[in-house]
Amino acid sequence: MVAEARGGLIVAMDNKGIARGTAGYKTHAEFQGIGFVEVDPADQVGAGFFDTDITITGVVVGDIVVMIPPFGLEDELIMLGAAVQAADTVRIKMEAKGAINGAALDWAYQWFDVN
Repeated sequence: MVAEARGGLIVAMDNKGIARGTAGYKTHAEFQGIGFVEVDPADQVGAGFFDTDITITGVVVGDIVVMIPPFGLEDELIMLGAAVQAADTVRIKMEAKGAINGAALDWAYQWFDVN
């Protein structure tokens, strides 16, 4: 079964991918895999937004990568989103609520190819 999109909502999905019904978008995103990657945010001297780049081999611009922070993520850090910036490079946008030295932790990810 392939996913069905109705009214912009995904109503069914299997391990083969997700579908989007909006004109101008690809109609299928194929599941490529899951895994873990170490994320080590840069030290922050105060509150603000920052980016952290990580490597996931095989991703290309246009792919969808869903990042899942671990339960042990510091309370002062908030993950805002992630996007593929270049081949093999995912940029995670984060916010620090104050000065923090974020620990290197393993984050889970899911990867979908829409190319």
